[in-house]
Amino acid sequence: MNAVDVATAVLLTAGVAVVLVCAVGLLAGGSAFDRLHFLAPVSALAVPLVVTALALAQDHPGRATVKLVVIGLLLTGSGPVVTMATGRAATRDPGSADPESRW
Repeated sequence: MNAVDVATAVLLTAGVAVVLVCAVGLLAGGSAFDRLHFLAPVSALAVPLVVTALALAQDHPGRATVKLVVIGLLLTGSGPVVTMATGRAATRDPGSADPESRW
């Protein structure tokens, strides 16, 4: 096992750990607005960690690595925007969803 394999394993493990911690937080969270805060670390931390791990795991970097990086950038950039839009939509139309509801 060389240094690239170790780095790949560490990055992938860290990314999956972030997703699992956020999933537990979503389940244990309070209101809908409190649970929205658990979405941001997935797109801001987990996606770049997993994309970097997958890019390192490529034997011959090429098109697949470029596609991974582009998808990672799109997910990382759009995740916080979607979270903010969801929160704003919930506050503007209070009749559509009760922000204090569990589900």
